[in-house]
Amino acid sequence: MKTAACLLVLAALCAAVCASGYPRIASFWGCPPSTTDYGLWSRYGLLICYESPYGDFVRLSRGVRALRPDAVILDTAILTSFGRPDEWYPWMKDEWWLKDSKGNRVTVWAGQVYIPNLTDPDCLEALLLHVDGVLGARDSRYGQMLREGVIQGLMHDSVVSHISAYTKDIDADGDGRPDDPEALDRQWLEAQNTYFRRLAEKYPGVLILANDADENHRPFVNGRLWESGRCMDMVSTYHWWSLPDAVNNLKDCDRGCRKPSISVNLSSCAMGYDGWRVGLDGATVATEGERERARRDFARMRAGLFATLMTDAWFSYDFGTVNYGDPRYWYAEYEAPLGEPLGDAETVYLRKPRRVCRWQAGDEESPFADCGDICRMTPEGLLIDRNGGDGWATAFATDPRRLYFAPGKTYLIELEIGTLRRGVFQIALRSPEGGWKESDRGTQSFLGREGETFTCRIFCTPGPWKDYSLQGFLQTGGRFLLKSLTVTETGPCYMYRDFEGGRVYASGSPKPLTVRLPKPMRLIDDKETPKYVIETDETEGTAKGTWLTAEGPFVSCYGEGYQWSADPEAEFEWKLRIPEAGVYTLYACLAGDYLHKGWKKRPESAIPFSKKALYSIGGKGFAADQSAADGGWVEIGTLALKKGPCSVRLSGASLKERIEADAIRLESARRLNDGSAVRSITLLPEDGVILLNPQEE
Repeated sequence: MKTAACLLVLAALCAAVCASGYPRIASFWGCPPSTTDYGLWSRYGLLICYESPYGDFVRLSRGVRALRPDAVILDTAILTSFGRPDEWYPWMKDEWWLKDSKGNRVTVWAGQVYIPNLTDPDCLEALLLHVDGVLGARDSRYGQMLREGVIQGLMHDSVVSHISAYTKDIDADGDGRPDDPEALDRQWLEAQNTYFRRLAEKYPGVLILANDADENHRPFVNGRLWESGRCMDMVSTYHWWSLPDAVNNLKDCDRGCRKPSISVNLSSCAMGYDGWRVGLDGATVATEGERERARRDFARMRAGLFATLMTDAWFSYDFGTVNYGDPRYWYAEYEAPLGEPLGDAETVYLRKPRRVCRWQAGDEESPFADCGDICRMTPEGLLIDRNGGDGWATAFATDPRRLYFAPGKTYLIELEIGTLRRGVFQIALRSPEGGWKESDRGTQSFLGREGETFTCRIFCTPGPWKDYSLQGFLQTGGRFLLKSLTVTETGPCYMYRDFEGGRVYASGSPKPLTVRLPKPMRLIDDKETPKYVIETDETEGTAKGTWLTAEGPFVSCYGEGYQWSADPEAEFEWKLRIPEAGVYTLYACLAGDYLHKGWKKRPESAIPFSKKALYSIGGKGFAADQSAADGGWVEIGTLALKKGPCSVRLSGASLKERIEADAIRLESARRLNDGSAVRSITLLPEDGVILLNPQEE
């Protein structure tokens, strides 16, 4: 009876996931369970904590829920990612570790993370016993905390379907030879999902969150943690997706997961997880200046937040790698009193959509080029069939002469696909001339389950190339039937969603657009975010005199590197355009002489940075000390500027002191959100706005 009562408590607490007000803000690995600063951490509706003693979690649960009763708390359980295995997990037998054909343990993350052999039934059983508290020496006691409602669920790190992607030399069966990657991946996925299924059976109502989980895991987990900006990178970094694409992906993830869904759109800044940072500890992975530079990337934070608010996922923004969950990354938008949503998000097109193509099975003419090796046209549709294989294979491509995607136009592309045999299907709009890395738009993957028909939907704007085609790809094996293809030129659009306390807008247009509101509303009151941010790197500037390029990776530069000069005649110029007359503050990103622990000193660092570099803008000059910087935005000066073209010039080098040209940034004194009443708004690309209901008189 006691166990049943405890599980009812767990189920009731998990119901809080559906009741939390919006915005739904999460903290990933930021909150130490030993904290006593309950006021700070009760700001978050979802706390994902790392493995800690039982007593710490009990105190955290009581303290936070005294201030926020609906707070959801997850612990981190081990499944595929172990640190310090012999020290922290002595109960793991040697034969339970994943090894290569030479008998060495397989490691990732610069040799710091070890992987258990999930294909060994005894190992999988041991991991489940560890959750129960039967095995383990670190006083985690997940099972007890779940039964008592101290936590509502568990987060599992590095849940990847294809373990062979880490290394091709994996000997899971211990026969001294590398395993077949395709067969191993199937076993690996089955073992992961078996673990999740058994965990849910033992603890009804448990919330299971899985980092990196894909379409293959969704029926067995409550959501995906989109670590390191993996969702928003597609929008803000690579520009492969529009905001509506991000929304569709977040929604699609939730639709396939167990309920209640608890996906987290962790929109970490793009520089927070460069490959060269892997393996560095928290003290050296980034400077304070760099973290602050990321915190002030308001545009990236907002893009992720507004896409997330169109769904029921949770949102978080931070630096990433080993600096997750910094509570200084807190924004006025997080405190907007939106309450509960009144419905789903709506999409509004500013002009009547025009159908460009409508093909369905049985049509005599089709937009497709000649079929490849794994597809053929049938009366029922385009049949795509692949019996295994390694990686992605091209299934089909449209012919640009039959279906033309014009540069700069915006299209909604919809495909109806039947699944004859389970597999993962991917679509993308791609230009052979532009290359996939630069040209891809709308890249999305879908899991097809045998017997079901699903719709692939992407919303994208082609780049400058004129040879775009819609391409489909199949991962390893699967059998699909493409039944129809519809392409519609939509023109500019935006999305909105109504809440108890207001309305949220998000742009789906590659250009600014103005929206007339149905009623007067008011902006939130934000004292920090500038209305205008003008930012450019040195790659967009022009140099006079002798300049040399310092190439990365550097922890402390903007982009791939910076330029420097010790030529007394050297000058560097950035050209900008001021959108509105007013007061602006000029910032420069400066690497200074900061050197990463363990890195060799750069040759140019023999010449110190200037302490009297001169920045000239708007008829005024500002001296700046470039020597003490660490990769953050250094304030240069504040002045009034007129609307229109503007230039910033840098000089001041000498034979004894060099100057550095990297990125510069202008921030307006005028704020983006000042609490004022508005009747219309202007939405910028990849941006949006939170509007609150008018205050009652």
